[in-house]
Amino acid sequence: MFQFQEVVDALKAAAANDPHQDISYCRLLNMHAQAWGYQSYNHFLHSLRNLPSEQFGKVSLKLMRLNCMRKLPSLDVPYFEFQAYSPNQISFYSEWAGWDKRGDEVRVPRKLCGRETATGLRKLAPYPVYVVESLRELLAWRYNWHSTALIPEKLAKEFFAFAFNKTCLVEKNPPIDLIEGKIGAYANNMARVD
Repeated sequence: MFQFQEVVDALKAAAANDPHQDISYCRLLNMHAQAWGYQSYNHFLHSLRNLPSEQFGKVSLKLMRLNCMRKLPSLDVPYFEFQAYSPNQISFYSEWAGWDKRGDEVRVPRKLCGRETATGLRKLAPYPVYVVESLRELLAWRYNWHSTALIPEKLAKEFFAFAFNKTCLVEKNPPIDLIEGKIGAYANNMARVD
């Protein structure tokens, strides 16, 4: 699923972004390799290089899953929260955009501070919270890992364009009588990607 260099770069990025500033980069590489189940960074490199190709896909998927479960989002861009229950059942944390012609809510993904959201959800949630920042990670999350993912704005808008492009559904003069009849149904900030 992932390429050798992607997995190596992920471990290097984890070490480079580690908050332990008093530890050398080489020691951080070893620490992160150990957290991934290897004796050292060199053992990690040697093990990956010598894996048969039919095993590398499974191992790389497992390691990148672990990486995405642990990494923190960048502070430079907004993120969006999506949940995958299966490849075709996806929802997102949303905000209200208006009412449509049938009196239903129109909801769009809500921008979040990714780092605060990841930290908070990981403390509270009994399920994994992934940070996916590449197309390959997004596909692995959607089709293999599922659960909650925080996705940076550019990638989220590329991959889930329809979730963002809903302003055309908002009615200027929505049917108030239909809205009032459905008012009890609007109690959830999670909206489906349809």
